[in-house]
Amino acid sequence: IEGKVAGLAQRWVEHIETKAKVISHFADGRAAFVASGRNHYLAFWPEPKMLERLVAYAVKQAGLKSIKLPPNIRLRRRGNLQFAMNYGPEPWTLPKSAQRLLGGPALKAYDIAVWKVD
Repeated sequence: IEGKVAGLAQRWVEHIETKAKVISHFADGRAAFVASGRNHYLAFWPEPKMLERLVAYAVKQAGLKSIKLPPNIRLRRRGNLQFAMNYGPEPWTLPKSAQRLLGGPALKAYDIAVWKVD
């Protein structure tokens, strides 16, 4: 798949006819990833790296902030509180701007941390 978001399809692809804006296309020119306003459509099943690129594209288009996390780190937000859970054996360094309420500057293995966000 080529275009603004490039990568590989796996499992299945669709043949679509659309007037939507084509963001990415198959090697033969057919539409693969299209958008109309805030709606997006995939005409294929993305392989994992392609899915990662698609999500990054959508996040950027929506104007959202994102943070790349290791596989074992989970973040949840409730109001102005940010919770981090480490389900893995390796520590993770909290953002430097974190106003910590629970935990240190590094989230230890199998631990949680809480900090305030603006």
